Amino acid sequence: MVVGAAIFGIIIAVAIVVGSWYPTNTINTVNATNAVSLATTSVITATTTSTLSISILPKHIIEGDPVMITIVGTTGTADSLLSNIKNATLIAPGPNATDRNTAISLHFLNYKNIPTTFYGTGINQKTGTTTVGITFKNGSKLSVSFFIGARISQTENLAVPAQLGGNSTSSQKQLVTNLFKQNTILANTYSNPNISYWTSAFTWPIHAGDIPSTPTSPGGIVITDTFGYIRSSGTETIIHKGIDFKAPPGTPIYSVNAGYVRVAKLFSVYGNTIVVDHGLGIQSWYMHLSKMVVTPSEVVKQGQLIGYSGETGYTEGPHLHLSIRIDGVSIDPIKFYALFGLAPDSYSN
Repeated sequence: MVVGAAIFGIIIAVAIVVGSWYPTNTINTVNATNAVSLATTSVITATTTSTLSISILPKHIIEGDPVMITIVGTTGTADSLLSNIKNATLIAPGPNATDRNTAISLHFLNYKNIPTTFYGTGINQKTGTTTVGITFKNGSKLSVSFFIGARISQTENLAVPAQLGGNSTSSQKQLVTNLFKQNTILANTYSNPNISYWTSAFTWPIHAGDIPSTPTSPGGIVITDTFGYIRSSGTETIIHKGIDFKAPPGTPIYSVNAGYVRVAKLFSVYGNTIVVDHGLGIQSWYMHLSKMVVTPSEVVKQGQLIGYSGETGYTEGPHLHLSIRIDGVSIDPIKFYALFGLAPDSYSN
């Protein structure tokens, strides 16, 4: 099945008229560095009135989806608008009755001259209405609500491989125990929520040309396992919180965007694993690698070689597992890429 490109546009918006952004006859001087750059452009003056709105993508949101939140309608620069945000919060239903019901702070970046931020809905997120509110330094406010719907997940039987003890009851329980330990380590990996290390759209971790087609299998960017389905290993179940790419052994793997390497380590279940922090709470995880060519604390560029695909850890064959996390929440990478206009070439079981 071939997935079409994402549809862009203002899907959900609540508009207000914002006036008098800046003091009379001067630009805002709250941020001295920003004020210098704005002084050379003078895009917004004391007499400017801008109609702003909050845009939410995708149009239909279910548990496990990423959400792109943008401020649109300004006639000035994104930097000038960003410097005037006093606070931005999101109030969403929690994954259960008590968690995540308090306001979550949002941090915007300048992406293509549009103030942009992201929110990750959890795979077990409580469904219901979510509200975004933005307050500006002059007292003006924006708000919008969207609905998080339920995800219907499929279950697939997947035995514990021989290298992890085989599919006995004890091996199944040991697998879940090890997963919990390794997830705890990875979940505590730092991601800077206030700074973005990237300025351009995210790209695939594999080059399409590195995956040739065969008489029985397509080539290019091929997804072999999708996000959110439940893997049953006898008495234990595991949710697949990422996507798997077709990647023969030794396929070069590239960083999906600029950032810092936070983890480059061998785990018993995840195999050789790399975690790249892209800032703004966004991380990319690359698993089951045969070889890693980066080290923790290393700065990487978008598209930089970081390792090679393999079948280390809990796997039935060579492939690349990619997870994308936003503020510690694993989201559907396919939906994330769709926000940047990318779609895989095909799906293959």
